[in-house]
Amino acid sequence: MANAETGNEKSPSPLQEIVQPFIDAARAPRPLWGNNLQYFIEGFLYFAILNYLVIFCVENIGVNEIRAGWVVTVLAGGITFSQFLLGGLVDRWGTRKGLLIALAVLLVGRALLAASGTLGLSTEGDLSPAFLTMMTGIVVILLAYGFYEPASYSIVRQVTTPKTAAMGFAMLYALMNLGGWLPSFLGPARRMIGIGGLFWVFAGLTGVAFVLTAVILNRKTMDAAIAAGREARGEAPLEEQAEQKKAPDLP
Repeated sequence: MANAETGNEKSPSPLQEIVQPFIDAARAPRPLWGNNLQYFIEGFLYFAILNYLVIFCVENIGVNEIRAGWVVTVLAGGITFSQFLLGGLVDRWGTRKGLLIALAVLLVGRALLAASGTLGLSTEGDLSPAFLTMMTGIVVILLAYGFYEPASYSIVRQVTTPKTAAMGFAMLYALMNLGGWLPSFLGPARRMIGIGGLFWVFAGLTGVAFVLTAVILNRKTMDAAIAAGREARGEAPLEEQAEQKKAPDLP
């Protein structure tokens, strides 16, 4: 009898399988869209800074192209290392708080980066004030990325269901790459305000991402979305789980 019923079930059509992810995306919870928005902005900022950092180092900091290449290598390679060291902090702080801290620290780091080549600091010597300020900004950025990526991906995990999780992670990845394509249109802005001006714009957009994230991913909305996600996954509410941990083990 069970086999007969199973045989009568209709499998989804190929068209439905194509359309369903877009329907799921349209119905995604608000925190997921807020997370996607800030991640899209960050994708643009990360690749824009990476693309222009060599020119910034040569023109504004006064280093040669070889040293500038090493600076880019430190920024690009250090992100993975920092996530390995600092990613666990997100579990301690919570995803929303961890993401906001990461964006705030990114703002400080990018402000230092922009200031290093625009405030008239001396560029004389291998360890000039301008170079040291720039490297301080890059270290701060790397610290921020240590918990930025884990927090962004953890939000997707918390607010999606088994049915929508793949879509949520795919959207995050796609929007990062879409943001990475936009710096190719920055040529006119660079000619208008220069590399130093661009880097201040990047710092300002980091601040915009922080404000948008704080507003869209407010505590009440996040708590409701996380609770709905846990219910859809068949997990106990966080309050019940906490009470279970506090309860003493009976012999």
